[in-house]
Amino acid sequence: MLGGMPLRSPSMARRYHGVRHYLRFSLFRHNPCKPFRYLSMRLLMLSTLLLATTACTWVPIEPAGKTVRVLAAGAVPAGCQSKGEIVVTVKNKVGFYNRNPLRVQEELETLARNEAPSASANAVQASAPPADGSQRFAAFQCPPR
Repeated sequence: MLGGMPLRSPSMARRYHGVRHYLRFSLFRHNPCKPFRYLSMRLLMLSTLLLATTACTWVPIEPAGKTVRVLAAGAVPAGCQSKGEIVVTVKNKVGFYNRNPLRVQEELETLARNEAPSASANAVQASAPPADGSQRFAAFQCPPR
């Protein structure tokens, strides 16, 4: 500020003080006295982004889900009774990043296994391939192996 007049643009700064004086008050210039300030900010932003993307992508299997088996696609084994259908969904995109399709499919199977006991089922079989982070599974009550 010069005589009550704020320095709003580079042209005003040149008019009153010259470029060097204006840059001394610039928010965008590098400060040689604090070289780690910007590095720590970058690390903080990168770690926050990493935690945000990994926090929503891991699906743990519940104890009841460990007893549920995943049947191969095709014919239903003999003696299995249908118990309905299970639809599960996970994020297949995080921002502009597409997640690994195998990881998404693995998480969908884990969610289906976790949901099967609530449908009185001990086996699940994929009814269709995953689409946009969602998949349908048929739930079955099968005799013990």
